[in-house]
Amino acid sequence: MNTIFQEFDNITFSQLWQTAESFIIDYNASGLPKEYKIGNSTIGNYVTDEDLSLIWTLLIGRFADSTIKSYNTFGAFKIRFMSRVWQHAPGWKKELDIQNKLRAMSLEDGSPIYDGSKAIYNTALNPGTAPGTNTSEELDFLNSQNVTKYKKSKIEGLTLLNELLKNDVTEKFLRRFDDLFKQIIYTGRELEYTTYL
Repeated sequence: MNTIFQEFDNITFSQLWQTAESFIIDYNASGLPKEYKIGNSTIGNYVTDEDLSLIWTLLIGRFADSTIKSYNTFGAFKIRFMSRVWQHAPGWKKELDIQNKLRAMSLEDGSPIYDGSKAIYNTALNPGTAPGTNTSEELDFLNSQNVTKYKKSKIEGLTLLNELLKNDVTEKFLRRFDDLFKQIIYTGRELEYTTYL
């Protein structure tokens, strides 16, 4: 007998979720929330349909032909997978926002990338009010104030920005799903054929 090709012993990511729409439908069916609320007021989104569509696109690019590890594909696996989306997508989205703001920063003189920290030292002698020992409130009266402002050199500012932009937040997000797929090339079964002479 000769082997034509190997047949996988479970379905792949692209067989389970062929379209972004099917991925979104399964997320909505999982019972995981898309919004977070305080009382009855919505104050933000864990994920939107647009987010889920982008996440599916990124995942299909990484895992399209990857075989799912779990054999309980239509039950526990989907819940486990969507739970990871719910857990990690909001943080990933916020990190993307931060990186977009960093990318948009000007490199010209006067840009915030060259700003350093600022230290303010106040002195209040006989302010006329007693400072509390269990409070973080500031006194109204000042006798003197010293301000120290630090400024980065152009090289320091650009180096720091470059280091911040090197962090690939999307790669870190996608790696959260790696262990849900088989990491071996062998597919589990072989499809064989016989020729007759």
